Formats: sequence, structure tokens, C-alpha cells
Amino acid sequence: MKLISQAKMFALTATSAVALLAASSAHAQFGGSGTPAQETVTIGVTVDNVLDLTVDQNIEFGTVAAYADVDATDDLIIDTGGTISTTQNTDGFVYVVDNSAAQAGQITIVGAAPNSTLNVHPVTTTAPTDGTSTFTVTDYTTELVGGGTNADITSGTNVTHTADADFATDEVIRIGVHLTTPTSGADRLLSDGVYAGAFTIDIGY
Repeated sequence: MKLISQAKMFALTATSAVALLAASSAHAQFGGSGTPAQETVTIGVTVDNVLDLTVDQNIEFGTVAAYADVDATDDLIIDTGGTISTTQNTDGFVYVVDNSAAQAGQITIVGAAPNSTLNVHPVTTTAPTDGTSTFTVTDYTTELVGGGTNADITSGTNVTHTADADFATDEVIRIGVHLTTPTSGADRLLSDGVYAGAFTIDIGY
């Protein structure tokens, strides 16, 4: 019986020593002798990949005179600064009559992440037409204001710009376009009137 009691006493003593050691170790982790309080902190992330776009200006060439030569085209170009230029072939022509209304397209991007890569992607194009004769859109030029210029972006292709480093700054993209005179039908003076067209553009990360 004495041996059994000693064994029990030894087991109790060993168990108590382990418990005390564990408690001491737990208290040491928190740097104090009391019982630590607990609280739960939540983690939240909001994802928003859609940019807020506003068209500030549509593209406007003003008034031109044009003669279509079906064998060769003439160029009518407006750059991202709103400046118009033309080139003439031997038989056809396109001349600027009044450029007072000329302007490049302009889109404001609200909420773009600073220093992010913005992809600019013309999706579909409806070329300017009066219903009978139609100019051809050959390519676009885009400029991120303060971020350089990229040229020759055809419908369906992609170009990138890097957003400003400032959270408070909205990004502004200006767009120019290159038109050529019609090559279908007979050689002719183009009919007077408004030639209307449009394009859809995607801008995103």
C-alpha cells in the first residue's frame, strides 16, 4: 500500500508540474501573468473592376470639300489635339473648308487605380456616311493626357496606357481618327450633307 501511495503521489506531482509549466508557458506568450482577452477582427475586400466613363467630346471634323477617286483614296485625319490634316491623290481631293468646330474625342475615366494599366480597345465602328457614300475609318490614335501617345489602333486591337499615380486625379483619354474617302461607285464629288458615324470603345484594366 505504501508503494502504491508513493506511485500515486509521484503521478500527481508530475501532473501538477506539467500543468504549472503549461500555464507558465501560456502566460509567457502574452507577456503577462493574467488570462488574455480575445476579440475577432473581420477581413473585407471590395472588388470593382468596372471603370466609370464619361464622353466629354465627340469627334468632329468640321466642314470639308471632297472628291472621291475610286482608284486612290485621300486622307482626312484629326489628331488627339484636334488638329486636322489631309493628303491628296492625283485625281481626288479632300479640303478643309471650316475647322472652327473641329475637336478630338475625349473620355474622362473616374476611379482608375493609381499606376494601373488601362487597356483601350475600339470594339466596333460605324463609318461616317450620308446613306449613299461612306468614308473608311482606317485607325485611331489615343492619348492619355500626361501619359504619352499611341497611334494606329485599328478596330478590334488593343493599346495600353498607365494611369496617374494620384488617387484624386481622373484620367482623360483623347481620341483621334484617320478617315479615307470612298472608293466604291464612280468618281464623283461627294454629296453635300452630314456624314454621321460612331464607334464603341472599351476601357478597362
